[in-house]
Amino acid sequence: MEPSHDLLTTDLQITPATQGYLLTAAKWGKFLAIVGFIICGLVTMMAFFMGPLLSTYTRLRSYSYTYMDPMVITALYIFLAIIFFFPCLYLYRFSGKMQDALDNNNQENLDAAFLNLRAIFKFYGVVTIVVLSFYLLMFIISIITGLIGHLPTGR
Repeated sequence: MEPSHDLLTTDLQITPATQGYLLTAAKWGKFLAIVGFIICGLVTMMAFFMGPLLSTYTRLRSYSYTYMDPMVITALYIFLAIIFFFPCLYLYRFSGKMQDALDNNNQENLDAAFLNLRAIFKFYGVVTIVVLSFYLLMFIISIITGLIGHLPTGR
């Protein structure tokens, strides 16, 4: 028999224990989201200092430790801060809505909280697929490059 995913026709309930677990998760989630926002801000600030700092350092030393232009590094830092911002935002929204739903017995906020929780997992799922695809692509390129490097040249 296949399990039913329709919670309306089952006897599942939010018990006091479950409510306590959700409230604790929401409080920790809010803390982690705020720390995440602070980290996003710090990474963004670093973006505007790392590019010029690297440019000055390489100019003074007359050599480069990197193959990347300082503006590319600045853009990369900003990109990473933006990417990290969204799960923090979803987590903050989940936490706030969950706390309000449990404190005020508000079904709309409970639904919104779980919607944001779903968004967090969807976001992490998509990022994981992208990263794994990138790793796979780099692995394939490495194998092809290695094979091409070992081909006889015909001389």
